[in-house]
Amino acid sequence: MYKLDRALFEKVSPRIHVDIQEPLQAKLEALFSNEKPSHANDLLYNRILFLRQVPLFKNVPGDILAEISDLVKIKELPQNQPVNLDAEETKNSLFIVVEGGLFGHNNLGDEINLNPMAGFGNFLMLDNNHTYTDLVTTSDTVLYEIDQHELFSMMSTFPELVRGFIHNINVEFHYKSLEIEEPLFELDF
Repeated sequence: MYKLDRALFEKVSPRIHVDIQEPLQAKLEALFSNEKPSHANDLLYNRILFLRQVPLFKNVPGDILAEISDLVKIKELPQNQPVNLDAEETKNSLFIVVEGGLFGHNNLGDEINLNPMAGFGNFLMLDNNHTYTDLVTTSDTVLYEIDQHELFSMMSTFPELVRGFIHNINVEFHYKSLEIEEPLFELDF
């Protein structure tokens, strides 16, 4: 109603209790404003839906994705911001590109572009082809940061997550030496 008929909303809104009216008005204005929304207030549901599309978390059941989503810290970076993966605060993290992208080189000297849904971090640097240096954001970029120690702790609770995650890394990075059968996830539809 707010978006479709603003005049009608203005007429009806005085009837809404005063304790609800101001927060509702602020949320509606933020929702329908033309400003780029901040991902810092992203809903858990949206994080789960996004992670479900990420190849590293393919076929992970929703209840486990909800647990992983609780671990997510959102980082918003401006264009041309360097990302140092050897810094104390980033070396124990798994990153997933949500929006924007990064450019850099791998240890073989090849140029790489990391686009939305790409995962990176020391946790995934298993060979020179996937070990990145001098990463720089190509535009305003949003990253999900997951502490690998917390993820490992969660994996100890959900053994099916370990098996599926290793399988997904094998498939995503084309590791032929890690012959692992299909994960044994019980899919939740």
